[in-house]
Amino acid sequence: MSVSEPSERDHAPATARIRFDRKRLGVGDLTVAVSSVVLMIGIFLPWFEFGDTVTGYYSFNAADLRTWMYIPFFVSLAVIGSVVAKAMRSRPWSPRLLSLSLVGACGADLVLTLGCFVKRSPGLSWDFGAYLSIVAAVTALAGAMTSTLAAFALPTGSGTRRKADRTVHID
Repeated sequence: MSVSEPSERDHAPATARIRFDRKRLGVGDLTVAVSSVVLMIGIFLPWFEFGDTVTGYYSFNAADLRTWMYIPFFVSLAVIGSVVAKAMRSRPWSPRLLSLSLVGACGADLVLTLGCFVKRSPGLSWDFGAYLSIVAAVTALAGAMTSTLAAFALPTGSGTRRKADRTVHID
């Protein structure tokens, strides 16, 4: 019986390398991430303005007048985090659950953004930040739905094999 010295392989780290791989993301995932970034920026752009040529024009962003508009900001931040996490994992946790949660989060963003857009105080007019945020929220939801359709088109592992035809003939 001989005792061998430990090899280099025995000293290898037990954890796998984590790296960002864009190939793990589909078109829907990229659309969701980019649109969520645009929505986060759009929340702090001028949404409402009022005034005239005599007194001057004043503008406010959505978070100034509606403090609940921080919710879509943080939801969008979580959406971006989940897309980045998907790109960093070699095997996603549950692609269907992740894509459905993206649809829910982007849907909530759209509802809150539309609520802020519609709930305009008298005397205020909309500014470009409002329009940009609405377009970004709609695009994020469309991207999440695309990602969901792609996730449900994937085979799940169960039921992918065809079962043999078990036809019984009775004479």
